[in-house]
Amino acid sequence: MKKVYAVAALLVVIGGGCYFWVRDEAPSADVQSWLQQLAATPDESAAYLYLAGLDATLEQQPAILGAERLKAYQAWYVQHGAGDTSFVPGKQAQLKLPEGADFCAIEAPDCLTALLAREPAPLPGEQAALLERYRHYLTLGDYHTLTSPSIAEPLAPMQYFSRANQLLTLQALQLAKAGDGAAALALLQDDVTQLRRQLAMADQLVQKMILVAMLNRDLEWLAQLYRRGLVPAPAPLAPLSEAERSLHAALLREFGSGAALFAELGYKELGDFIGNETLGRLALLFVYKPQMTVNAVLPPFQQLSARSQLDPEDFQQAVQAAAPLQASPLSLRNYVGSVLLAIAVPDLNRYIGRLQDLDAKLKLVNLSSQLPPGVPTPEQLAALPESGNPYRPQEPPYWEAEQGRLCFSGPLEDRHSGRCVTLGVP
Repeated sequence: MKKVYAVAALLVVIGGGCYFWVRDEAPSADVQSWLQQLAATPDESAAYLYLAGLDATLEQQPAILGAERLKAYQAWYVQHGAGDTSFVPGKQAQLKLPEGADFCAIEAPDCLTALLAREPAPLPGEQAALLERYRHYLTLGDYHTLTSPSIAEPLAPMQYFSRANQLLTLQALQLAKAGDGAAALALLQDDVTQLRRQLAMADQLVQKMILVAMLNRDLEWLAQLYRRGLVPAPAPLAPLSEAERSLHAALLREFGSGAALFAELGYKELGDFIGNETLGRLALLFVYKPQMTVNAVLPPFQQLSARSQLDPEDFQQAVQAAAPLQASPLSLRNYVGSVLLAIAVPDLNRYIGRLQDLDAKLKLVNLSSQLPPGVPTPEQLAALPESGNPYRPQEPPYWEAEQGRLCFSGPLEDRHSGRCVTLGVP
């Protein structure tokens, strides 16, 4: 009889141990909060549909094309889910993307000089239509991404959006060359205002970075046209607001995409990941816990979100502290999850840094209109009122003689001229 009890007790222990080993976690309160925020996004957006179809041909309305693209993706998503990467947007006729020497990078040496030397010409029909669409889109104030988050989620034709912005800056240049500097200035300043409004609404990482690049370009135009005497002094530009610099909405979508992927991983996907379908079945039971993985991946996103909302000075201190992004510790019960987590959260600090650098660019444009013509001296730079670096308030800007740029230093490498404005090579 005692043996029976001992065997029964052993079976209970083994059963309890197996249950403990294979059981998953419940969603953490923070995970539920983030997913609820993502689900609370409005399900209608005229701005999203219009931008998604910005490259429509002259015969088609952008909003109609955008709605067709959304419908096609959502129908695919219902059948395939967040873990499938096979979605391919259908091929459709598009506007011709504007190209040519006129679309040089304004911060590049001699770009503006070359543009000033060219004779102005009327915009071709497709380019004029793209510019008109761009200006109409900027008036729409209800942008929200409508696609379900996944790793195959399609992006809007942002190359057309960016090139349309360049068409607007070329229009401003034509006005300035024709002697109407005030109209050129008003056009550029209004574009900056509208792009900043879009920046505050943007909820995708790529979209946010493209808007930063477009704002950088507009700010270069403002500084260079003023320094050449082609437009009046720009009005002072305010620092970024928290909504403009924050990556929280974009990180919600990044997290939502990852969470959906982890939740949908089955033995076939795990078998492909491990290299053996049988091991994939075992992994699903013994060494992979979907919800535990989702719970563990959230803390780095929370840290990135909080860091993106800091002002430049606090961001500088956070970077100097070099606190690594930390996922929640995992046990052997979720070994596959721990491997996935090692590659699931890239270091997005460089993207946060590009947004933070935009504050430096805004300030440099303000300072450039206070400097006399010619190469600024260190004494003139130090004497500028409120000239302190947004990252280091006691540090004035410096002159980069080789490229004729006024710059601020910063905590991260500046690969995109985000902390400099070109005043002209002496």
